[in-house]
Amino acid sequence: MSVLSEFLKAYTPQNGWGTFFTAAFGAFAGAFAASRAHNKRTIVAELNAVNAAHELSIAVANMFISLKRQHVVRLKEQFDQIKAAYVNHQSMRQSGLQVAPFHFTADFGTLSVMATPHAALEKMIFEKTLVRGRALAALVTLVGAVDGLSVSIKARNEMVEERRTAKWDDLERLQFFLGLRKADGVHDDRYPTNLASIVAQTDDCIFFAKILASDLVRYSNKVRRTEGRFYRLRLPKMVEADWSYPESLALMPEDAAYETWLRGFSKKQPSRWQRIVDWRPFQKGTLKPS
Repeated sequence: MSVLSEFLKAYTPQNGWGTFFTAAFGAFAGAFAASRAHNKRTIVAELNAVNAAHELSIAVANMFISLKRQHVVRLKEQFDQIKAAYVNHQSMRQSGLQVAPFHFTADFGTLSVMATPHAALEKMIFEKTLVRGRALAALVTLVGAVDGLSVSIKARNEMVEERRTAKWDDLERLQFFLGLRKADGVHDDRYPTNLASIVAQTDDCIFFAKILASDLVRYSNKVRRTEGRFYRLRLPKMVEADWSYPESLALMPEDAAYETWLRGFSKKQPSRWQRIVDWRPFQKGTLKPS
């Protein structure tokens, strides 16, 4: 009798190998089912978090669209009109025409610092999702833009309060508003620079919130497409937000203004076959793909 036969005879279960394999298969099936259920719960939880983050990003975008519509556009248009009128007034004076002193009316009201849910949005994406790539870069840039805009608004409010307490004449108000050089050579352009920062940072908040919302939709639908059949996910497909109304009001920033940032994420990853073709031996000519 061989050694293998003696081993099987000595260690064969009392009820035979059938019971042993049945128990082993049952244990494997139970572990597989438990693992599958755990993975499904994890995927569903992530997709729910992505959906919540998507709603938050849209809310953030809408908050800054409202800020731009109610305040920023008006302040920018007012500044440009007053500046153009002043340039025209100076041209008329230099041409020898007798003109009255330049007078203007500007809005020196304070702006409220917006309380946005960007901190909750950042925590949700970092801690509850596996989002990477352009969406993550958009999130980081969005958080920086929101914080930067808050600093700019606070600086504007401080300058406005400074103007209110100072006893300025019309010329000093004009120099402060347009950032003109004074007779003593001092050039204080804090106000126009601050206004330009508020305009740019408001657009940044809108643009990167929109990019984040769009990329979250793509990520969610990709996970749903790749994992949906195996785990039988019965979750609705996410759809892109409709920005047509703010676009019709010229409140959405143009993509051309962010071309450099977008270009950094426009390059597609090479396919597996392309990586094989680009492998060094192929490039040297030592091997040829069939």
